[in-house]
Amino acid sequence: MSLQCEATLLGRSFSDSETAYVDGTTIPNATITTRLSGLYSGGATPTLLAHIAVYESAGCYCQFRQATLFGVPGRWPNESYDGGSHVGLMQVPNGMVNAFDWMANTQAGSTIFQQKLAYVRNWVSPQRTSHPTLPDLTGTQYEDDALVFYGPYSVELQHYYIPNSGYTGWILNPNSAHGQGYVLNVRSSVIPN
Repeated sequence: MSLQCEATLLGRSFSDSETAYVDGTTIPNATITTRLSGLYSGGATPTLLAHIAVYESAGCYCQFRQATLFGVPGRWPNESYDGGSHVGLMQVPNGMVNAFDWMANTQAGSTIFQQKLAYVRNWVSPQRTSHPTLPDLTGTQYEDDALVFYGPYSVELQHYYIPNSGYTGWILNPNSAHGQGYVLNVRSSVIPN
């Protein structure tokens, strides 16, 4: 941040400017896990947001990473591999608040996941209305289907589960290979102690 000071003393004007950089700090893992589990406590997998955070921030809980930016070494926001379109623990869209406030970052991550779940529910509902023999997805299946809509392949992905040919059950979508890999990677990520 750039600071500019101006003053007038005895009819004389003075001004000076200084640039200051604010970097991040380490957040205890248990604090992060508690926060993420609380944001998704009613889900089929209450720790799912924690798993997403570990996977999205490259195997750790990393809101900040040690780096040198603008010639200044410090703990800077963890940016996505593409130069920073996404940031922080949950790799949510970049912005000052999401970059430097881990509580806002996790809330944004929770909101994004809830939107993906809503998208899946809005897709499943008419399928079931059109085919009354089609059972509902389980909570875990809804989560897995929402997970495939993360990451760089999300635009080209198709749902993780699709109705079988008789519309009597759900099968893994053979056209969702990237999505299946993402789901497995997220679910197998290890939450740090």
